Amino acid sequence: METNWSSALKDSISEVFSTSFFLVPESYPDPPETAHQMSAAGWFEGYLDFNRDAQTVRIWVWTPKRIAVELAANIFACDPDEVDTEQVLDAFREMINMVSGNLLTVVDTESAWKMGLPNANVLASGTVGQAVGAAEWDMLFDIEGSPIVAGWKMFTK
Repeated sequence: METNWSSALKDSISEVFSTSFFLVPESYPDPPETAHQMSAAGWFEGYLDFNRDAQTVRIWVWTPKRIAVELAANIFACDPDEVDTEQVLDAFREMINMVSGNLLTVVDTESAWKMGLPNANVLASGTVGQAVGAAEWDMLFDIEGSPIVAGWKMFTK
């Protein structure tokens, strides 16, 4: 199951970011530790839960502020200096919703999972590695020289 959720998340990130936000994720060129050691202060975090019976799967996406602001400006069709933090959070919630919906069509061919509501916040402290430590599986991408991270974890109630 890990491969299915992981590959579906990777494909969904690539498709949604490039087609809906005009940001093309590429392979992260450095060792993961390079991104994991960065300060997470100011990074944006989005997540959404899927539920089925006693199981929950949480999907996360983390990006530095620059990428989150560009994502918001692209969705609102304006310049990056024209969006405020609330608009960036709204756009980030929409992005995680789109990524999750796209992923769900791949992993849930029997419509057994229920998709929750998207959440987004700005991280205040810590490192990227500490933030992504909540995920069981994570993957790094590079967008215009900045790392973005996606991950997921399955919980049993």
